[in-house]
Amino acid sequence: MILVISIIKILLFLAISVGTYLWFLHNVERSKMIGFSLAAIAFSIIAGCITAAIPSLTDKVTLTAMGTGREEAENVEVVLNGYIVDGKIYSALESLEIVDGRWFWSGEQYCWRAETDTRQPEGRTRFITIKVPVGYERFLNFQGHVYRGKVKINTEAEEWVVDTYAEPPCILPVSIGRSSYKALILNYGFHLSIYAGILFLLMKATTILLKSKLELGITQNIGKLFYVAIALISFILMVYYVDRVPLWSDELLQAESASYGLKASLQRCLQMRDATPPLYSICAALWYRIAPFGERWLLLISMVPTAISVYLLGSAGEK
Repeated sequence: MILVISIIKILLFLAISVGTYLWFLHNVERSKMIGFSLAAIAFSIIAGCITAAIPSLTDKVTLTAMGTGREEAENVEVVLNGYIVDGKIYSALESLEIVDGRWFWSGEQYCWRAETDTRQPEGRTRFITIKVPVGYERFLNFQGHVYRGKVKINTEAEEWVVDTYAEPPCILPVSIGRSSYKALILNYGFHLSIYAGILFLLMKATTILLKSKLELGITQNIGKLFYVAIALISFILMVYYVDRVPLWSDELLQAESASYGLKASLQRCLQMRDATPPLYSICAALWYRIAPFGERWLLLISMVPTAISVYLLGSAGEK
């Protein structure tokens, strides 16, 4: 299915590019068409990144802890780590959307324990109903352990019971099947429409600029515009992939150092106790106090200067 969607995107890209050329730019000089072709590729990447950031439609899945397990199980707990949809991994802490019922959080995992177990807050229910993105291959990631029991899974299509007991401990991916064809068509059609719309608007704007009074200025600064496009694409890719891996040890150290406040950061800089240039630590101390929660926001202070440096390096190389 992913291959089919990729092929459709390529066909859309070719259709919009050729259509834009035939309709608007058939009289444009060949030298300018090279710039338009490079811009079209950049626009395709931008449209793809924006589309990927738009949430998918969702299905509802109900999980019910059975309160039972196999004879050798030492407990009957149920622990949900997250889910996988079409190869993309979603952690429970960052992505789990609960619409009904209540278990409890244990670190980054969503858990259920027997009612007689006092190691949990009050008000829990045996069941929870969660939203899972529409997709073709979907799995719920449970934590397998000798302390785990059975859980019943209800989707729109079927119902079954899974035993999450495992020795040694491991992650148990449980397939919940694909979404209905109607949901798949709506979801993929929605995203492809957004992709095509963004791509067309960007190309249309480019044709207007090429045929407007700004033509001379654009021709003279085509190199700078190209570097801006590369910097913008780099920034979008960094934002998109930033939370795919955990923070590195030096990034955690920097976050801890910044958490002590601006005064402490200034003192550390004066004492030369920081491995990074002093301005970064001072900016980090200020940024970490206003940044929203999440690795993407914390690392924005590094991603923005990196994107700017891409443009500066390109401009310096041209000179």
